[in-house]
Amino acid sequence: MLPHKVNNQPIDPSRVQLHDGISTSIGDKAIPYTIVILRPQTVAMDQRAIELAERLIMVNGIPTLKMSEESYRIAMTMLRIERFECTDPSMLPIKSHDIDLNMIGRLHPYDLVKIEQQVFLYDMVESLRFGNITQAAFDDLFNNAKPKKDTKETQPPQPESEAAGTEPMAKKPRQPRAGIGRIG
Repeated sequence: MLPHKVNNQPIDPSRVQLHDGISTSIGDKAIPYTIVILRPQTVAMDQRAIELAERLIMVNGIPTLKMSEESYRIAMTMLRIERFECTDPSMLPIKSHDIDLNMIGRLHPYDLVKIEQQVFLYDMVESLRFGNITQAAFDDLFNNAKPKKDTKETQPPQPESEAAGTEPMAKKPRQPRAGIGRIG
């Protein structure tokens, strides 16, 4: 079961602490925004992520819209961010309407993965809350439940190739190809 508290503080699935975060500057002072607050997914976010991920390219002289899964994934993650917060409470947050793909591109890949993992957790908590999954399924997912092992010994699968079950070539006489014969 997912713990409800860590260090006697309740867990907030909509909040993630980043390692590096996004750094901005005010004068000579670097201000790190390392706290991300997530928001629930809406139907419109999917359409917006598609629009952000689409690129117009020319294919044989014809303009064509193309979208990569990677671009869509990053755009969808960006849209799930409500705001970036600074550990200094006197600093204003960076709100969702100011966040763009260039800003997300400045994140360290590790921080992006942390946000994506927290989005997954957030979605699973919402699924549990709305009854789309059971508490048991939720607990199994987060307790790394493994299927019970069979008590009998099993052999590991043996690799097979396309030629499995055929005789080696050396045992078979070579046949002439069609249309090629002996002369004379």
